[in-house]
Amino acid sequence: MATLGEYLGAGASTTKLLLHLSGNSTDSSGNGINGTDTAITYSLANGRFGQGAGFNGSTSLINLGNTLNIAGAITISAWVYPTVNTTPNGIIGRGNGTNGNNNQYVLDIENSAARFYVRNTGNTYYIASKALTLNTWNHIVGTWAGGATPVNVYVNSVLGTPSSNFSGTQMSGSVTYIGNSAQGTTETITGNIDEVIVENRVWTASEIKKYYTMTKGRFATL
Repeated sequence: MATLGEYLGAGASTTKLLLHLSGNSTDSSGNGINGTDTAITYSLANGRFGQGAGFNGSTSLINLGNTLNIAGAITISAWVYPTVNTTPNGIIGRGNGTNGNNNQYVLDIENSAARFYVRNTGNTYYIASKALTLNTWNHIVGTWAGGATPVNVYVNSVLGTPSSNFSGTQMSGSVTYIGNSAQGTTETITGNIDEVIVENRVWTASEIKKYYTMTKGRFATL
């Protein structure tokens, strides 16, 4: 049974990943993308809705394998409680798992700001950013419609500074991590993560606002 405030998903064809992180990294989307945990601490103290996952900033990682190869329209949503402002702190990333030369998309925190970026094969980042607050829960959403459109990020339903319009061909990746930008172990978040959602569509500003302001209810769809 879902905990009060948890997202129930919009069906496996749309909700590609749904991690409640209530004691494990089992996927509730229906797609079976279950994680492999390293040094994750699950507890009520680490959660926004029931239990959540604690990350130690060095070795903590949830490995989702070669999944979530989403090219084009994407929304990533997560509740994040960052405690250290090191640069950067990965929330979710798809890349090559070893370095920063192959990131398909990344949601992270850098210099007290949430960032969402996609990268093209010409090694150009298209980055959106929005200031956030350490040592409290922040609802962070990254969206991109694909093609020649800007990348956007929201913190607590407020839109940040978008990127310029994307140009070229999106980079590919080979592994997806939670709590790390998927470029090795050097960009691991210090803090807690709860309710990670990935969908292959763009949430509208009104949908993001609804999710953020109605988190005491349950949501079948937005």
